[in-house]
Amino acid sequence: MSRGPFYLKIKAKNNYPIKVKQEFQGNGIYVLTKNNTLQWIKHGQSTLEANFDNNEILVADMPLKNSICYPGVELCTLEGVGYKKHIFNGPHRLTKEGYRIAEAIYKNFEPIK
Repeated sequence: MSRGPFYLKIKAKNNYPIKVKQEFQGNGIYVLTKNNTLQWIKHGQSTLEANFDNNEILVADMPLKNSICYPGVELCTLEGVGYKKHIFNGPHRLTKEGYRIAEAIYKNFEPIK
C-alpha cells in the first residue's frame, strides 16, 4: 500500500458547551496509546512529522484552554501519514483506528461548569 497523508476535522458532538482540559499539552505530536488516550511526544507542525504506522498523530488548531466551544464548532484537525495503517476505508467512513483517534481527542475536553 502506498504512503498517504490524511487529515481529520473534529467537531464538537455534544449538545452543550465544552472546553479543553487544563492538563492537555496543546498542539503537537502525540502517540495514540493502547487505552485510547493521546500521550504528548513533541512539538510539531507538519503532517509529515506524524507517522501513523507508529500511532503518531499531529493535533493542530486546538482551541485555547479558556475558549468556550459550542456544539457543532470545529475543535481541531488531526493529521498524519500512514504506509500500512489508515484512518479512512472509504469516503466519509472511518476505520477502527480512525474512531480510536476521534475518541481519544474528545477525552481532552470537558463540559463548561
